[in-house]
Amino acid sequence: MSRCIKYQELIERGEWEKAVRELDAAYEADRTYKGAFYNFGLAFEKGGLISVARMCYNYYLMIELDGYWSKSAEARRDALDAQE
Repeated sequence: MSRCIKYQELIERGEWEKAVRELDAAYEADRTYKGAFYNFGLAFEKGGLISVARMCYNYYLMIELDGYWSKSAEARRDALDAQE
C-alpha cells in the first residue's frame, strides 16, 4: 500500500480532487491496484461526497476481504453510516 502514501498526502492537504485524478490515472495504468478504491473513498470523503465515498469503501471491501486496510475501510464506512 506504500504507493498510496502520495495520494493520502494530497488528500490530507485538501487536494482531494487532484488525488482523484491521479488515482484514476494510476488505476487505468494498473487495474490490479486495489488500494486505489480505499483512497478514492478517502478522497471523496474529504470532498464531502459521502455516498460516493461509501461506495468506494464497499467496493474495496468486496475485492480486498481481509487485512489492515480492509478493517480501516470498514471502520470508515461504518462511521459514515453512523453520521446519517
